Amino acid sequence: DVIRCCEAAGDEVTGLAHAQLDVADRDAVHAAVFGLAPDVIYHCAGIAQAGGAWNRIAATFEVNVRGTANLLAAVERHAAGARVLVVPAPRATTSVVVGDRTR
Repeated sequence: DVIRCCEAAGDEVTGLAHAQLDVADRDAVHAAVFGLAPDVIYHCAGIAQAGGAWNRIAATFEVNVRGTANLLAAVERHAAGARVLVVPAPRATTSVVVGDRTR
C-alpha cells in the first residue's frame, strides 16, 4: 500500500479516496492541488480491471484518461515543481498526495 510505505519512510501523506476527490472533476482536482501544494504525487486513481473497463468504456476513459490529464494540468498550474508518479495497480482507487520529496 503506497500510503503505508510513504508513512513508514517518514513522509507527510494526504490520501484522497474517490469519495473525497473525483479525478474526472477538473475544478475539484485543481482545487485539491492548489490547496495541498504537494511536492510529490502518486497518482493511483484508475479503473484497472480489464473486464470491467470494457463494460464501462466511458467511465474508464473519464477516470483513466481525462482524470490523469486533469491532474497533470493542475500540477503544471499550481505545483509545477512537484514530481508525479502514475501508479498502475490492480483495483486502484485512491489518489495519494505526498508532501515531502526529500527522501
